[in-house]
Amino acid sequence: MRGTITTTSCGLFALVYKYIHATGYNKRNKGRRPKEKSTSKKQAEINQRAAADKLFLLIQGNFKGGDLHIMPTYSENNYPYSTDRMKADHNNFIRRLKYLYAKHGAELKYISVVEYLNRRPHFHYIINKIEGIDINAIQNTWGKGLVRCTPLEAGGYYRKLSDYLIKETSKTFNSSGRVYAKRWSASRNLIQPEKSIEVVAVDNEDEFLTVPAAADDTGLIHETEYIGVNEHTGTPYIRYVIKLTAEEKKEPHRGGQT
Repeated sequence: MRGTITTTSCGLFALVYKYIHATGYNKRNKGRRPKEKSTSKKQAEINQRAAADKLFLLIQGNFKGGDLHIMPTYSENNYPYSTDRMKADHNNFIRRLKYLYAKHGAELKYISVVEYLNRRPHFHYIINKIEGIDINAIQNTWGKGLVRCTPLEAGGYYRKLSDYLIKETSKTFNSSGRVYAKRWSASRNLIQPEKSIEVVAVDNEDEFLTVPAAADDTGLIHETEYIGVNEHTGTPYIRYVIKLTAEEKKEPHRGGQT
């Protein structure tokens, strides 16, 4: 049998996905679950998980403890009555925030999602924290209402945050006339995830579908392991997150918006 190991890294974290090829697999394992067609619900779950994976890596590779998760909200007299208004408010906020950062000799980095269906409209931003700009300055820059703020945990692992942001906006993303063309908006100066693919011979399925042992402060991030069966092929796979050493960390690649 053959297997593939896909490693997608950003900063000091990498998502590893190992799977066995379907060719010849089902013939050797007749009792295994046969491949089946994905329903629209299953496909939506797959797409949502993939989006959360990428967002998780973007956050881990670009933000750190002390950076900010802010949620600008609307006061009654600034309530937006269209997605066009919300889009303009987002653009104006980012433009003004970039100007504020530039005055302090810094460059703004951000990821943003928006929620407005079945609840009061609001944004979520993850931004880099710099000296001289506090929450009051950010709230004055927003100027539309209250800005709630939570610092990112030092040395934190931000998978729960990425899952929350994707889940929070899953309905909004699928709506017509949405604020963003994609699931989130991001600054162009973010380090982008890098993917490597390796095809290997698999002699022992159980040995292949395993995770590495943790060593000191690097290696496997516990409780990230997930073993499943591919909905399309019926073949098994495993996915998990590892923390890279400084030597393993790749040179950053900066890309465009998502």
